[in-house]
Amino acid sequence: MALKKPSGNNQVLMRWLKDRQQLIVSYAGLAEKLHSANAGDFHEDLDEFAGGLVDYLCEGHFEVFELLKAKSKHLSQINHTTDIAMAFHDKYLAGDGEKETPDRFARDLSKLGEALSVRFDLEDKLI
Repeated sequence: MALKKPSGNNQVLMRWLKDRQQLIVSYAGLAEKLHSANAGDFHEDLDEFAGGLVDYLCEGHFEVFELLKAKSKHLSQINHTTDIAMAFHDKYLAGDGEKETPDRFARDLSKLGEALSVRFDLEDKLI
């Protein structure tokens, strides 16, 4: 049996899922660094994570969901997780997040992690 060449749609989905995996690895690295002895030196990791986060969110909304013609009830729930993710991004990369305590940052990062977990489950239902 001959193997089929992946279609353009499959390539987009595979790239997006690979980006998701990298986002999870980046999140875990940031969380680990936050709880390590070098917790004060996590800004570079935060910048990398935040850039990947925004790329992933945009790729989902402007490529993948369009490709899947996603009009389900899950999309409004996914949009809610986008709001949480962008609020985190805006607070810590474009706002006054530097004024927050490490404990507050850890709580916000945990809340973001929970939102991303919900999002990934919902996205999986769309695929």
